[in-house]
Amino acid sequence: MLGFDQWLIHSVAAKSVTTPVALGITESAGGNSSIAAVFVMIAGISGAMFGPFILQLCRIKHPVARGLGIGTASHAIGTAKALESGQLEGGAVSALAMTISAVIVSFLVPIFLVLF
Repeated sequence: MLGFDQWLIHSVAAKSVTTPVALGITESAGGNSSIAAVFVMIAGISGAMFGPFILQLCRIKHPVARGLGIGTASHAIGTAKALESGQLEGGAVSALAMTISAVIVSFLVPIFLVLF
C-alpha cells in the first residue's frame, strides 16, 4: 500500500523473531538477509531498552504478562533483560514466548507474502 519494493517487504517481514529464524524466512522469501538481520537487531535492542519502561508506563506488573510481552517483542536480547527481573518473567515465560513466536511467524510470513 505504501509503495515499498517487494525485496524490502520480504526482507523486513520476519523482523519479529530471533535472528536465525528470521534469516531462514527471509532467504526463502527472496529478501535480503543483511537487511533482515539489521531490523531484527533494532527490534531486539529497542525492546530491551524501552520494553521495561513501556510495561511500567502501562502498569503491567504480572511477571507472566511482562515476560510474554518482552519475549515476543524483543527476542533473545529482551529475554536476557527480562531475566534480570526474575526467573519466572525472564527465564521461563520470555523464552517460551520467543520460541512460540518464532514458530508462528515462520508459518504465517510465507502465507501473508503470497496473499499480499
